[in-house]
Amino acid sequence: MGTSRVTFKIKGTTLPGEVFAVCGNSTALGIWSCQKAVFLIPKADDEITWTATVNLPRAILFKYRYFKCYYIEPKKRSAYWMMETLGSTMTLRNWILAG
Repeated sequence: MGTSRVTFKIKGTTLPGEVFAVCGNSTALGIWSCQKAVFLIPKADDEITWTATVNLPRAILFKYRYFKCYYIEPKKRSAYWMMETLGSTMTLRNWILAG
């Protein structure tokens, strides 16, 4: 079974630090995990249009949903013997309802 390139596209505005993402019921879309979602990129000439292209297996019905989120930046914490960088945490702001 082959794959097809699928482009996800949404229009919307964001606050500073927010991004749009899409997740769904396939591995390529994070299996409904927001932490594994595909993040959309704003178009350079149109900052309200966001897109992302992924390869999805053919002949399979996919379900997906867009959402808006932001990252909580990692902070460094120190101990006497080492510096450890904590990973980023993505926080979901709201699901985008179908229009």
